[in-house]
Amino acid sequence: MIDHNSKESQIAILSAAPISIYTINLNGYFTFWSYFASNYFGYSVEDIVRKRHYSFLFPDKSTVKEIIKTVDKYGIYRGEVIVLKKDGTIHPNELTLTKLFDQSGAHTGYIGVNSDITKQKRLEADYESSLQKSRAIFDQTFQFIGLMTPEGILIEANKTALKFAGIKESDVLGKPFWKTPWWTHSRVMQEKLRSAIKEAREGKFVRFEATHPARDGSIRDVDFSLKPVKNEKGKVIFLIPEGRDITERKRIEEALRESEIKYRSLFEGTSEGIIVADVETKGFKYANPAFCKMLGYTARELQKMRILDIHPKESLKKVLSEFGAQAKGEKELSPYLPCLKKNGTIIYCDINSAPITIDGRLCNVGFFTDITEKMLLEQKHLELSRLAVIGTFSASIAHEIRNPLFSIAIIAQTIERRLVNPENRELLSAMLSEIERLKSFINDILYYSRPQKTVIKKIFPVKILEQVIKTSLSLIKSKKIKLKLLNSKDIDLLSLSGDNSQIYRLFLNLIINSIEASKKSSLIAIKVKPLPPDSRRKLEISFHNMGSYIKKDNLHSVFDLFFSTKSKGCGLGLAICKKIIEQHDGSISVKSSKANGTTFTVQL
Repeated sequence: MIDHNSKESQIAILSAAPISIYTINLNGYFTFWSYFASNYFGYSVEDIVRKRHYSFLFPDKSTVKEIIKTVDKYGIYRGEVIVLKKDGTIHPNELTLTKLFDQSGAHTGYIGVNSDITKQKRLEADYESSLQKSRAIFDQTFQFIGLMTPEGILIEANKTALKFAGIKESDVLGKPFWKTPWWTHSRVMQEKLRSAIKEAREGKFVRFEATHPARDGSIRDVDFSLKPVKNEKGKVIFLIPEGRDITERKRIEEALRESEIKYRSLFEGTSEGIIVADVETKGFKYANPAFCKMLGYTARELQKMRILDIHPKESLKKVLSEFGAQAKGEKELSPYLPCLKKNGTIIYCDINSAPITIDGRLCNVGFFTDITEKMLLEQKHLELSRLAVIGTFSASIAHEIRNPLFSIAIIAQTIERRLVNPENRELLSAMLSEIERLKSFINDILYYSRPQKTVIKKIFPVKILEQVIKTSLSLIKSKKIKLKLLNSKDIDLLSLSGDNSQIYRLFLNLIINSIEASKKSSLIAIKVKPLPPDSRRKLEISFHNMGSYIKKDNLHSVFDLFFSTKSKGCGLGLAICKKIIEQHDGSISVKSSKANGTTFTVQL
């Protein structure tokens, strides 16, 4: 186990972060050189400390004088610089240099943090060249994402950004971006943003550090950027604002000058999950509280576990490959890796890792960032866009068909009344029956595609269910089906908040679906039961039939629009059920097998 009270251990862990850290004295000579700096620049500690002047890192020696001059005047320098490696190659870096003080408060030197931004520069260049093929939103890795007009009017903001500030879409959409709560706390920030919008509107990529007020009132540091989106003629048609909360990173930079207690509080208090794992045994040596909370384990439980225990079995091959590459220093970031929580659920994390040696053992220090919510948000955004297109297209077709169909129905009814020949009347009656079926299909399409007004009031689900069963009796009797309603005592008195007509339609669709799937003289069982008091929902209703079972490959598609396995099915009934359930914050699921039949389960 690591001595967490040891300053050396804390510095060792911090130095393993994927950034170069070093200190220099007032004469410009190095007094500390981190492990990552050695790997990155190609110089060992023995090559550097007390032997090299700070200026040797820069191809332009005059850069050093300007940097030191800035730090002496303002206390800090932060900006992009060009550095020179031992192999003679030059690379762009983001540099932060601040003054270093001893315990008495005397200025003894400087502390520097370098981050290589070569990949970032390359990605920005690639992004500019392929911008037309990229989505305008939710395709970047920054935490806060939005979409604006070239004039700076906000037209979309992601959930993370809204939740961060504690606001709703209606508070900000359609407003000038600089007049939204992220910026109104500071006139200086507002003017800086307006200048950036002007530059981006001219086709330039703009990036700067900003501050945003969080929901709790605190001011957070944000790495902010604006990207222009151009059409095929090169005209800027959108601006993409992006932001990433870098408060924790800046706290770490500040903490490099602080005492041992500050080191410990930083690691224990950071919201980012940190884990130290032995490379050979793959066992955990240390986990901070954020990591414990992320996966639901205690620190003591994690000390008895290994890398293999916190990832799904089907992902272990990839996870071990990534872990090995990080241990060898071949890569730093492993994105989108699935992690297994104690309760069995899966989350996805970006894992930054670097090798360090602790107590003579080679270890990996992993920095875990939970990106599950962002992934789900992106997937939901894409699914809603797909359904919106399908719904709009279907509704337009339904409108075109409905009016001519009604005219045909009226004409057919008029002809039927005038016909005397029984055979002809029978044929026309069959035709009218099919017209009614088609009209019902069109009405279902229009119901699905139109936004439904939900009238929420006190309802009694069991009484609605009983009413639906009475309505369906003729259809039930025509197939000689036995229907049993199984419910517990007094459950018919249980009330919920919901829309009476929509819940009626939900139950009707599920019963009709069960009847159509069932064979003659078979049994349909409807079971109603209350859920435990601590459950999020109050009532569960299951609809079971022994008709044709649903194949495993089709189970995930049964609620999709226009998906059906029935010869005369149109694939709307269950899609409408899902829509109603979502409007009531409920859930619907299905199980099916050849031996046990099919069961649809609804929770409200």
